Amino acid sequence: MTRALEDVARELGALLRRLKGLHAEVTAVADVRLEMPALAVLTTLELQGAQRPSSLADTLDLDLSTVSRQLSALEREGRVLRQRDADDHRAQIVELSPAGRDVLSLIRRTRVERLSARLPDWSEDELAAFAGQLARFTADISQPHPDCPNTPQTRPLALAAAGQEDR
Repeated sequence: MTRALEDVARELGALLRRLKGLHAEVTAVADVRLEMPALAVLTTLELQGAQRPSSLADTLDLDLSTVSRQLSALEREGRVLRQRDADDHRAQIVELSPAGRDVLSLIRRTRVERLSARLPDWSEDELAAFAGQLARFTADISQPHPDCPNTPQTRPLALAAAGQEDR
């Protein structure tokens, strides 16, 4: 392993820990109770539209029981709506509710405010370049490892929403 890859791996660990902290801070400041998997569910519904819980689980590479638990809580809070699938009345379709859209908007605004306070010396060009590199990185690490063909392939939400194939 190269030194640069070791540095990337170490920084990824630090980033994961900090992202959890940032999520806790954002939800506290926004006064919203929302677990990270629930946020992923809401974001996926916003980007991809109404769908079955099993499709959400596949997209998010989460166990269906995790998605079901999140959906139950989100439905109780009025953030998602369930209805019977018109093509298969045994199945359900979930969609983002207006309250769910409002929560996503609040979380995004609060996240941007919190990041802005931490990155005052970053120019728009630097932020845009970083966002582009981060999107590329996310797409590349979403590919299954060649030595693990049975590993689920996860697609970044932005690519999945656009119907694009991973690179």
